[in-house]
Amino acid sequence: MAVTEIVFPDGAGVPNLNVAWIHGSEAAKYNTDPDIQVHACDEHTYILRQNKAVHYEAPFMFLLFGGARALLLDTGATASPQFFPLRRTVDSIIGGWLARHPHPDDYGLLVLHTHAHGDHVAADEQFTGRPSTTRRRSPTTTVTPGSCSPATPSTRDACTSTTGRPSSARSAGSPHGVRSGR
Repeated sequence: MAVTEIVFPDGAGVPNLNVAWIHGSEAAKYNTDPDIQVHACDEHTYILRQNKAVHYEAPFMFLLFGGARALLLDTGATASPQFFPLRRTVDSIIGGWLARHPHPDDYGLLVLHTHAHGDHVAADEQFTGRPSTTRRRSPTTTVTPGSCSPATPSTRDACTSTTGRPSSARSAGSPHGVRSGR
């Protein structure tokens, strides 16, 4: 596979923010909008928004592409891939981006959060077992023996990767209240 070098523009680019965000519908059962609205600000930056019919907070998520990995910032307010197919959507966007910007098979994904509220971390588990993926564990995640525990302030690492190696990211601090999705 021929790997092409990504050329990122110097300085601040002007993102395409000309988008009409979905604002919901009269009744969720009649909603025909996509579960996740995707907007490309530029070829390396995507904004995703959860449909209000899926969760009333309709959080935004950000997918940013870099030279060695992509960064997904936040995972939304609904855990169920049936109602909120975040991993499928992210994998589709990454697949399209990699078709235009070839990389070795181990192009990674880093899943991080702005903070630990339930409307920012609910779909974390959709990324469990995804190859070349490192995700920050939310404070509500069940931790298996031998893995890191972000719920403990003294924990050295708050991340695990699918390779089983701890990452170098630090815990974001104390847990916040969690609201469930649907």
